[in-house]
Amino acid sequence: INEEFINIAGRDIEGAEFGVEYRTARNRRLGEIALRGEASYRHKFMLQESPGAAPGDDNWEDGRAKWRCNATLRWRRGNWNAGWFTSYYGSFVDTSAGTTPAVYEYLGRPGYIDNTTKTNAGATRYLLEVKPAVAHNFNAGYLFDRRHRFAPLRNTYLRCGVNNVFNPDPPIVDATYGYQSGTFNPRGRQYWLELAKNW
Repeated sequence: INEEFINIAGRDIEGAEFGVEYRTARNRRLGEIALRGEASYRHKFMLQESPGAAPGDDNWEDGRAKWRCNATLRWRRGNWNAGWFTSYYGSFVDTSAGTTPAVYEYLGRPGYIDNTTKTNAGATRYLLEVKPAVAHNFNAGYLFDRRHRFAPLRNTYLRCGVNNVFNPDPPIVDATYGYQSGTFNPRGRQYWLELAKNW
């Protein structure tokens, strides 16, 4: 069988990405500080799922957040270094968790329901608005250089850290594991230690 697959569906995506970095001059007393930030904004995500079907606007739906950002702060002084990393994954709506305008009104118009009209087979549905996910990581390290007085520690690098420092729960969605895969680390706070040596 010789069968060539052709993708006759399509996507039309538009957005913008930003990045900035700032470094201070080296200071013998305070060390060196570097700050880096990145962000992406997607304002269009048109998806045609099958040939001949009308493209649908899937932006801000099911894990496709409009905003994604991260920031890194690094400090270095002599043999010491430390860093802090923050990631932000913006909000989106969960299309599998919807309700009717009547229920939305009965509940008192709660903020966790997006009241933008969505139609499905002629029925109007309001969707669950998933909260943004924010996570913080921290690390610190020390280099025992080749002149260290204790010979076995020479050329050894010790580094430790904490992932997901504040241990928040993932934002809830209507999915198999209760969170949107790829948007958040669901494992909670994690501690780690790294030891490396050059011979």
